[in-house]
Amino acid sequence: MTCASCGAQNPSYAIHCISCGKPLVGADVQSAQAQSKTGWWIAGCLGLGLLVFVGMVAAVVVAIQNLAKEAERTSSAPPPRAVASPLGNPVPLPGFVGLPGQNQYLDLDTQDGHNSSWRHAELGNASALFAVFRVVRLGAHPSWRPAFFIGVQGPTAVPWYNHWVGLRLTPVSGSTASLVAEIDVVGNDRRHYERHFLKVHPDLDQRVGITIDWHTPHSVLFTLSNGETQRIEVPWPIASVVASASTGEMEVNPLVLGTLRR
Repeated sequence: MTCASCGAQNPSYAIHCISCGKPLVGADVQSAQAQSKTGWWIAGCLGLGLLVFVGMVAAVVVAIQNLAKEAERTSSAPPPRAVASPLGNPVPLPGFVGLPGQNQYLDLDTQDGHNSSWRHAELGNASALFAVFRVVRLGAHPSWRPAFFIGVQGPTAVPWYNHWVGLRLTPVSGSTASLVAEIDVVGNDRRHYERHFLKVHPDLDQRVGITIDWHTPHSVLFTLSNGETQRIEVPWPIASVVASASTGEMEVNPLVLGTLRR
């Protein structure tokens, strides 16, 4: 664009002469003004777009930082600890040694209203036993309550009536999944009867470990896998190991006869 005052050439978008500084006039001014407005509009759009782009980049950076912090918190957190069973790990007491040929497996699956039992009188040199058992099923009968027993017995001509002491499990009143644990003592012709309740309440299908030690004459020590113990004094010697189930099913695997090293 040529300045009318000094004849200098100016850019097409100029409004004032770059040489003399005087305003440029005529149609060229209008064209220059339009071009100037267009330039400012384009510049404004570019600026706004740049701001939006910068904002998006900043948001992405912040999100990545937050994810990195969350991943760091997750990876640095310790793994959750498994909750130990209230009955502990069903393993024998330290010092227990099983005897050869004295390993048994029992599955006392009993119909409702009936009783099944097992008795082992060939103890040899055994003075202790270790067993892992679980109540698999609770039956239902109007007259017979589910009951499960494992213990030892003295000399008797009538099994299951005299001279036995052991762990007895029965359902908690109103429950179909929890059991009451007690040590029962039955004397001559069932005239002498004792019940010693334990603190634990095993659940249905929960494996329970028990060690029974009768090394000391006329004394039987019961130790559950949670460490709970109960010592019972009896006036008779131990002659056999017994187990029974009524109106339900109990599995014993294994039942090992042996000794406890002292």
